[in-house]
Amino acid sequence: MKTIFLNQELLINAPEYAELLVHESRKMLFDMSNYYPNFTDWFDSTVIPGLELGERTIILLKDVNRPIAGIGIVKDTLDEKKLCCLRVRDQYHGSGLGIRLFKHSFAELGTDMPLLSVSSEKLPEFKRVFDYFGFEFGEEYIGIYRPKKREMSFNGELLSSNGSLQLEAGQKLNTFV
Repeated sequence: MKTIFLNQELLINAPEYAELLVHESRKMLFDMSNYYPNFTDWFDSTVIPGLELGERTIILLKDVNRPIAGIGIVKDTLDEKKLCCLRVRDQYHGSGLGIRLFKHSFAELGTDMPLLSVSSEKLPEFKRVFDYFGFEFGEEYIGIYRPKKREMSFNGELLSSNGSLQLEAGQKLNTFV
């Protein structure tokens, strides 16, 4: 299984290959909209420009001529080191690919305690790995992505220094509680 870092450098040096990887990534992550409405819009309007600016990296685990097995999206800016998304295909659950993606994310961000959040429905899937890495619970939010649904942050809070939620560009706060 090869690790590919889809970043600004790859976009510049191998644009056709990078575009293919972007397309495959989008396809793999399509069902994330079940937990995060407008996920595809966020990917297109935030992640892709972030790649171009050098603020984001998509980490892919992939065998040649096979679909992506695992994907992680990280944001690395002066203000924030965040693991935005981590996903492993169902057939690879329990294989260690998730741990591998976490470790690659830590290396890319230069920290083993990046900010991240997870929906309450997905928390049981991640609890063991969060405990393994010693992630610290940050805060619980209700309705920030879906009405009446809970989202938990780890290794920090999804709040800026002025107390407002740190939402991605173009992301709207769901005001339903």
